[in-house]
Amino acid sequence: MQHPPFLSSVTQLSEALFAGAFKHTYKLAKGQSYVIYAPARKQVTTLFFFLTGNPGLLPIYKPFLETLSASSPNLAVIGHAPLGHGIEVPTPPKSALTLDAQIDANVELLDSLLAWVDKDTKIVLCGHSVGAWMMCEVAKRRPERVDALFFITPALCNIANTPNGRWQYYLFSPVGQAILPICARILRPIAAYLAPRVIPPTVQERTDPAHYEVVKEQAAAFMSNPRILTSALILAWDEMYQVAELDREWLRLNREKIFCFFAKKDNWVGDSRAEVEEALGLHESDGQKRAGVIAGEPGIPHAFALEHNVHIAEMCIGWLRESVWRPAGQAPMGPEEIESEVTPRGFADEATL
Repeated sequence: MQHPPFLSSVTQLSEALFAGAFKHTYKLAKGQSYVIYAPARKQVTTLFFFLTGNPGLLPIYKPFLETLSASSPNLAVIGHAPLGHGIEVPTPPKSALTLDAQIDANVELLDSLLAWVDKDTKIVLCGHSVGAWMMCEVAKRRPERVDALFFITPALCNIANTPNGRWQYYLFSPVGQAILPICARILRPIAAYLAPRVIPPTVQERTDPAHYEVVKEQAAAFMSNPRILTSALILAWDEMYQVAELDREWLRLNREKIFCFFAKKDNWVGDSRAEVEEALGLHESDGQKRAGVIAGEPGIPHAFALEHNVHIAEMCIGWLRESVWRPAGQAPMGPEEIESEVTPRGFADEATL
């Protein structure tokens, strides 16, 4: 199999998934980031580019990426972790951990992907949490090449004023950036013991053993690895200031391309959800939600990748059918509910931006 030429250190994770490192040299972006991808089984006609939230522990999203890739032989799926997030690649320079550098990194990867596929390939950008905000910024830089945008529990504005932003604000500050990595070193000997205790118990009950082991491993690494924690804190601190005012006009102009899922209760979104819904035209004068934008409110929390990867992937597959896969002239199907049991929210969900 011929792998994307811009990836190095390629390894096979499963029958469908491969992993590799992408070297960044564009503007502020420097160093390597971690990529998991599923190549198309036939000619690529749709490219799905996914960006995690913060912390960007990409391995916990593997079932999400696998489920998406199985939906079409012509779909290539790319999952991307922010620079400095994860144990899989070396730590980039500190200057590459900022929010602006992360945007540059995703623009650079998108440009490499665009050069890799045919010019007629449909491009879908998907972001989780603050990854949705970053994908908005990426789309603004390459507007002519983006055919659809999928936002999952999006943190698009006023992060500092959300319930979680207010109580975690000082953890992300320079003081927190100095103290918490020291705590990570102290926790290293007992991280494997603590990890299962900060993960909702339903993760073990509702997911397969392999995924549960990955979640435990990633949780332990995040708690005990100073460099990953530092990367997440630097990015979060920038988010407090830069992810502020909602770009209503851009959302309004691009609303036909945007599909958005909100958790029923989300302390990383808070009251800003109403602003986003209004900009996307979800509350029109006739009281009807615009078809195809939001897929109901099942009991899925902000940190969906802990145990709801398949549910969210199936929702995104429905969005693909409503957007880039919908035949010309076919009417949209309208809003669609997906079912899920309510998950108790805990530390892991509240800490995931």
